[in-house]
Amino acid sequence: MQFLLKAPFKNMVEFRDIFREYFNPLVNLVYLYHIHDYEVAKEIVYQTFAETFEKKDEITTDIKSHLFQNVKNSAMEYISIHPELDSIVSMEKGLEVSEYKSIEEEANAIIIRSEIVKGIKMLNPQMKLIFELHQLKGYPYEKIASELKLSIRKVENNMARAFGIIGDKLKESSFFTHSNAD
Repeated sequence: MQFLLKAPFKNMVEFRDIFREYFNPLVNLVYLYHIHDYEVAKEIVYQTFAETFEKKDEITTDIKSHLFQNVKNSAMEYISIHPELDSIVSMEKGLEVSEYKSIEEEANAIIIRSEIVKGIKMLNPQMKLIFELHQLKGYPYEKIASELKLSIRKVENNMARAFGIIGDKLKESSFFTHSNAD
């Protein structure tokens, strides 16, 4: 489905699809980078979707950029109303300094991470453990094989299959489907 329309959605079905596509990445954005309270993060995202629906005829940018920018602005507004959060969050993540050049890059990074996590959840327990030891903890194949009492070849095969499963999950994602169609 193509979400980069000038008119962000024409009906409730399209709005529902947009909600399903971006709700979790938006909550993650608020939770991870701004406010470390999951319920508050969800409320900010719900409110942004409600405002987006009410003002749908006024939106002139693509829906993804609109949602991510408005959620980010709402999180900053929430922090300004709750000054006790500002110093804590700023120390932890540096709100004013982003490693991304644009809201589009930041949104894309969060969506990609979300899809990768979905792919990792699909791995069987042993494959997931091997993947996490290698990719997240940086263990070499030899150390993984030794600790798990497996052959190096078995570790290599599990890693190759894990990358295949995660890659397939990414290919299935509407993010990559409509990005490649452009």
